[in-house]
Amino acid sequence: MGKIYFILRIWAAVTALFILPVAGQAKEILVLRSAPLKPYDEAIAGLNLYLSTLPASLGIKTIAPHTVISRDISGPAAVDDLSGVIAALSPDLLLAVGNKALAAAQGLDIPVISLLAPDANIPPNSATRIYHIPLVPSPVDQLAAIRSTLPKIGRVGILYDPRHSGALVDAFRAAAKPQNMAIVARELADPKELSNAIAAIQGEIDAVLLIPDLTVVTPFTLDAFALFSLKTRIPLIVFAPKYLRHGGALAVYTTPTAMGEAAGRLAQQLLSGMTINSNQAISPAVGIAINQRILRKLGYEAAREGSGHTGGEEP
Repeated sequence: MGKIYFILRIWAAVTALFILPVAGQAKEILVLRSAPLKPYDEAIAGLNLYLSTLPASLGIKTIAPHTVISRDISGPAAVDDLSGVIAALSPDLLLAVGNKALAAAQGLDIPVISLLAPDANIPPNSATRIYHIPLVPSPVDQLAAIRSTLPKIGRVGILYDPRHSGALVDAFRAAAKPQNMAIVARELADPKELSNAIAAIQGEIDAVLLIPDLTVVTPFTLDAFALFSLKTRIPLIVFAPKYLRHGGALAVYTTPTAMGEAAGRLAQQLLSGMTINSNQAISPAVGIAINQRILRKLGYEAAREGSGHTGGEEP
């Protein structure tokens, strides 16, 4: 009886040699980069930074929780052979960085996380599980940042093209109510109609919020928004610090690195088996930059530089 027990113990130990590595097996993430651009590299660095903080899996040996394989698909030949590359690598998850990478990732039966793809056009009933990391902080986070920095702002005006931003404006409306704020939205299908559209809501708003809408934000409209802000003393709130030099008073934004870190968090959740709706809000970290000079011109006291990155004085 003792010999049989000893043999069973040996068999169990040998079996564990084959089972434990599977339990600690690293998941593979394939990163497709549309082009060798700095923002794309910063986003990928953010992903790697987040993944580097995850604890290793313990089996017979310590294994990194995920391995990342990167491919640049800026060359035509690489795109033509993409399906073969993906099949050969057999990744557990794909990170598509840029419009070109996202277009190439359509139809896959693995989760796809999309970064820095402003022109993404996903079929409504796509079989692909695609999760988008937004180019701007969530409406909830944006409105909270506005309220904390400029507490007198209650009525926020947004011009938008419903072909591009209808769902985003609906999300802003929903986010405004719990914060005792109101969204005054006006459709703008043609940038030439900007003056009429913004004049129509002038008396109903405390600030104008720009969103990354391809119809609304152009070099021409940026100048028109800045002129409107100075003439009416209504602050212009923008989604990138660079627009502070075009008359913006406050920028509420995120960065490619923060988007990459958000993608890392989402990848970890998906690869651990968590069920996440592709429409579920995924919000990168928020940054705040302030143009004190413009605010003074508009008659505002110096804004309180609270949480987030602040830009201080802008020229």
